[in-house]
Amino acid sequence: MYLSTMNVSECVFEVDEGVKIAHGVTREALGEESARKPFVVVTHGLGTPKPTERSWKTDEWVGQVIAGCQDLSVRCPFAAMDARGQGASSWAGDCAWKLLGGDMLRLAEHHGRSPFVAAGQSQGAAASLEAAMASPDSVSALILLRLPTFWQTREGSRVALQKAAALLESGTQDQLVLLSAAGTDLSFGPPSVVADALGSKPALILCTENDAAHPTQSSRLVHELLPKSRLVVSQNEDEARTAWPQLIRDFLAAL
Repeated sequence: MYLSTMNVSECVFEVDEGVKIAHGVTREALGEESARKPFVVVTHGLGTPKPTERSWKTDEWVGQVIAGCQDLSVRCPFAAMDARGQGASSWAGDCAWKLLGGDMLRLAEHHGRSPFVAAGQSQGAAASLEAAMASPDSVSALILLRLPTFWQTREGSRVALQKAAALLESGTQDQLVLLSAAGTDLSFGPPSVVADALGSKPALILCTENDAAHPTQSSRLVHELLPKSRLVVSQNEDEARTAWPQLIRDFLAAL
């Protein structure tokens, strides 16, 4: 997919001591016209086996969200961030989803754009849920692509990440990020808590069939908890690549 970054400024923002979040933000994000449109904060999935090489600029599914934002009929301003410890962002030894969600909240506040639309794929989708649960008033809507395993289904992914980490040189940042990711899960529960906090939020939930790391079970569960959500299950990634930018564009246009 062609991703235009001509109107995107690359910035760094220190969210915590020792944690600087690299991100791209549309230059018109603070303009008067853009202030009337939804502001989207989006982040990427975990890159294995080299998470330090994963960035918002190299994640094709983040590209789907940005393509929806950049559509001429929508033109939503956005900030796309590298998760802590990944891409060009630094970290302080932990990349739990709860911390990533907090980074999304601080990034939106830093740019003076709250409430915002929390968006992401895989770990980024989990981080978006964490942001919304931590501060429901700060998140107006959700775009969740390829939700990962969580709660009762998390163990298989945990083992897979631990095995991937064991193959890397001991003590490297890539290994430490994978081990941190293996130990994370959604920090809240039970499901009724999610429904009570986020039941009024519009949400677009996108996933594909036959993806063990991002099972449809995860997306269907969140869809059931959010009455104002729309769930679209694509048959495969090729179908998703074709359909999702339009779905994202239409979702943003309706906000």
